Amino acid sequence: MGVMAIPGPAPTEHTEQLLARAEANLTARRAADAEQLIIAREWALAHAVSPAEVTHHGTTHTRQLGAVAMRVWEYAAAELGLAFNTHALAAQKIMADALDLASRLPHAWNSALAGDLPAWTARKLATLTRDLTPHAARLVDHQLAGDYATLPPGRLLSAAEGRVAAADTTALDDRVSRTRKKHEVATGRPVDGTTVFFARMDAHDAARLHQTCNKIADLLEETEPDSADRPTRGQLRAQALGLLADPQAALDLLHGRDPHRGKAIVYVHLTPATLQGHGVARVEDLGPHTKKMLADLLGHDHITLKPAIDLNTQPPPADSYEIPTHLAEHIHLTKPADIYPWAESLSRRTDLDHTNPWPAGKTEAGNLAKLTRRHHRIKTHARGWTLIQFGGNKFLWRTPHRRCVSVDRGGTHPHWLELTWPDLRAPAG
Repeated sequence: MGVMAIPGPAPTEHTEQLLARAEANLTARRAADAEQLIIAREWALAHAVSPAEVTHHGTTHTRQLGAVAMRVWEYAAAELGLAFNTHALAAQKIMADALDLASRLPHAWNSALAGDLPAWTARKLATLTRDLTPHAARLVDHQLAGDYATLPPGRLLSAAEGRVAAADTTALDDRVSRTRKKHEVATGRPVDGTTVFFARMDAHDAARLHQTCNKIADLLEETEPDSADRPTRGQLRAQALGLLADPQAALDLLHGRDPHRGKAIVYVHLTPATLQGHGVARVEDLGPHTKKMLADLLGHDHITLKPAIDLNTQPPPADSYEIPTHLAEHIHLTKPADIYPWAESLSRRTDLDHTNPWPAGKTEAGNLAKLTRRHHRIKTHARGWTLIQFGGNKFLWRTPHRRCVSVDRGGTHPHWLELTWPDLRAPAG
C-alpha cells in the first residue's frame, strides 16, 4: 500500500528565494557573532596589564580573565559593554571566553570564525573546559574538532561534558566542590503576574524539595472541587512551592490544620483610575497588576496604607551626606531605574549617588540618582568617565573615548559623537 502524500503548496520561485535569504541570514549572523568575539579579544589585549604594572598598581585595580588568567584594567569592560549595548559584566565574560577560545581551544575558535560553529556554543565550550589544564583543554578540543560542523549544539555539549569529565577526574571533583559555592536562588522578570523561580542546589536536595512539593500538592488537590478548571498537577506543585515561602502555613497544612499565612510587605503604586477598574497598578518586583490581579494578590490579608507622596513637589534637601528616608523614597518613586547606560535594575537595593560629588553637590533630589554598586564604582573610580545630571531626570554620560550617551525615563540614547562637554552643563529646555 502506497503512502498518501500530504497536500501542500508546491515550491515556487518566491519560496526558493526565501530559503536562500534564510541561509544568507544564518551566515551573516554567525559572522557577526564571530566578529564580536574577535573584537572582545582584541579589546582585552589592548587593555592588558603587564606584570610590572601589576606589581606597581596591585591586583585590586585589575581583573583576571578566563583560564588564561590575563590581567586587564579593572573597568576595561565598561566601555566595550556600552558599545555592545550590554552590561559590563557580560562584556567581561565575552572577553574571557574569546581569550580562552583563541588560546586553549583553537579548533573551536577557527570553527566559530569560519561560521561552522555558533559563537554561543563555542563560548559554552570555553566555560566547560575552563577548569582543565591547557594540555587537557587542547586534548578535548582535538577530540571534538570533527564534530563542530556536524553535531547540533545539544549533542555537541553533551559530548563535551563527557570528554571534560574523562580528561581530569580530579578536576571534576574540585569543580563539584567549587560549584557548591555558587549555589543560588533567583527569580526571573515578572510577566502577567507570574515569574520563573530558579535554584542551583545539590541534586539530592532538589529531589527532596520536589518530593515535598508533591506531598503538599496531594493535600491541596484534596481541597479542590471536581470541575473542568481543576488545577493541573504542575499548577498544584507551583502552589505548593509558593506555600513553602511561609513555613508555618506549610506546616499547618502538613499537620491537617488550616494554613495561616504570615505577614508580607508589598509596594503597590496605583491611581484612582486603577481602583475604578481602568488601567493597571505597578507592584514593585511583581510587575503591572489589574484590579482583579490586585484582589487575588492581597486577598483578605491585613493591609497598611502609607501616606500619599506628592511627586510634583520637591522634598527639602538634607544638610549632610547621608540621605534621609523621605528623600530616598522620593528618588525611588521619581527615578526608579539604575541610570547607568542600558542598566536594567529597578530594585530598591541600589546605591543613591550624588551626581555632583558631595559636598560641592548638595544632597537634594536634583543631585541624586540610583546606581548599582558596580556602576557606582565605574562612575566614581574609572578613569575618563563623566556624568552630568540636568533637568532632574536626564543624565549624560561621557566615556574615556568621548562617546556620549544620555539616559532618561525613555531609556538609553546613544549619541556616539564628540560634544563640547562644558556646554552640556546648561539646563535642558
